[in-house]
Amino acid sequence: MKIVQFLMLTLLVVLHSCKGQNNQEEKPLTGFNKVELVLDNEFVTKDTITQKGTSFLNASTNQDVSVLHHIEETGFHMYNGMSFKSQDIGVIVGGAGLITRITKDGGKTWLENRFSRFGNPFYSAAFSGDNIFVIGDCEYIFTTPDLGENWSVFNTKDLYEKRGYFFNKYYKIRFVNEQVGFITGYGYINGEDESFAVILKTVDAGKTWTTIEHKGLEKETEGISDFVAFSEKEIIVVTFSGRSYKSTDGGLNWQLLFETDGEDYVNLNSIAFLNQNTGLMGGLGGDLFYTENGGKDWRKIDMPQDGDGHKANISDILFTQKSALITTSISSDYYRDAFVYEFNIEDTTIKPFLTSENEEVLFSGESYGIQAMDGDILILDRDNLYKTAIHLKEHQPISSREKQQDSLRRPVQKTDVAPNAFKGQRQQFEDGLNNIVNELDVKHEEIPADGEYIYDISYAEYQEQTMSEKVRVVIKGNSIKILSEDNPSMTAEKGDILDEGILRKHNETGDWLISNNPSDVYLEAYGDCVGSPMVIDFIKKAYKTC
Repeated sequence: MKIVQFLMLTLLVVLHSCKGQNNQEEKPLTGFNKVELVLDNEFVTKDTITQKGTSFLNASTNQDVSVLHHIEETGFHMYNGMSFKSQDIGVIVGGAGLITRITKDGGKTWLENRFSRFGNPFYSAAFSGDNIFVIGDCEYIFTTPDLGENWSVFNTKDLYEKRGYFFNKYYKIRFVNEQVGFITGYGYINGEDESFAVILKTVDAGKTWTTIEHKGLEKETEGISDFVAFSEKEIIVVTFSGRSYKSTDGGLNWQLLFETDGEDYVNLNSIAFLNQNTGLMGGLGGDLFYTENGGKDWRKIDMPQDGDGHKANISDILFTQKSALITTSISSDYYRDAFVYEFNIEDTTIKPFLTSENEEVLFSGESYGIQAMDGDILILDRDNLYKTAIHLKEHQPISSREKQQDSLRRPVQKTDVAPNAFKGQRQQFEDGLNNIVNELDVKHEEIPADGEYIYDISYAEYQEQTMSEKVRVVIKGNSIKILSEDNPSMTAEKGDILDEGILRKHNETGDWLISNNPSDVYLEAYGDCVGSPMVIDFIKKAYKTC
């Protein structure tokens, strides 16, 4: 009898060990697991980066600008979200490959963690006490208690397990206080007709997360891009569909504050408030709106035009006492004189905030976000993090907004600061705002009817030959998903999502792109497996990849 008991105990131990090795360890619904037990460790990397540090003079304020972080040659390595707890401790996040860099010495050194071999990026980060939380183009919420040395993840698909297979993108995470926080984005359940807005909430400093079954956001199929929380109950959001809503019960019910349609259609991706009355929200094409009565009425503000006469996209907004600072982005091949602007609350005028008279300091491309920290302003672009001071003492940043500043996955700025410090031209990359369906000129008759199709996989490295491997193509309107079939040579299991996005036709080649970015139609190169969109060939019935 003792021998039988011993054998049974040994069998249980072996089975439990096998579960851990196969990353199928059982876990509570709202529990975090160590990243080593969940992700493919082959592609989880850690590195330490030392920064040289450069500076230049801001001609608009006569203040020094320090470059706390710089990437010499970015390629598809870029950053589009940040959160700083103090002058010394902060995190920047991005991709390609779910990347974080964390500093605890004010930017002198950075600990880098990479969690994916694919092109998916992180979009947003936030502190709750000593814990950092990071979210993005991934089903997991990542957290570290020790500035990046150790990580745990929570799979949010568990929250939707009863409804079916869940796919998502999370764009923004913010904490109202050290206990209560929100995550916003969008989700899609395989088999359901429409995607939907997603709001997750924690009331215990991020230890557990739950979904909010919100009423009033049913038509927000493109997701929530940004939000501002005045308290645990009072929240205002903006959406990629160009609407703004307000909740006074913690997100359960929502009232429409703003929308446009027809020729005035906008895409909103940023919102900030000075107080409960005064606020700004902005989006693509320089659309900027101002309210003085808590969002009941909005007045459009004219943004300055860029060098080619176009207005840059608004990527982030930060209020100070008497003004607001606005970061912008535009995909271009020329240098810009300014990409950060100051909005005067009293007369609603706008002027450049960050400029340089040094010919060796060049601003071009895209910019991401802005945050206030102890009287200083932090400005993030795709490969640079700047720190400078506000030029007037009475313009001290608002402490409540400091806790909320991090950047959405939005357009960023490429910059050259000092001789040979920032080398090379970089291929235009994502301008943020995943899954904005604003291609009014899409010709649906060229897209197959809604349904599921079996296509070949075509490999660029083999002159677009197929290797008898198949994918399932799911089309609904101009949305597309690529699912794995039974392919022995691939690591993906049948039904795994290989790619998804919006169908957009390239402006020059006419190729149909599986796109997450409206500006993809102007890319000079694509289909390279490191972040740029793949091609779907409806004539040859092939999914082109590398």
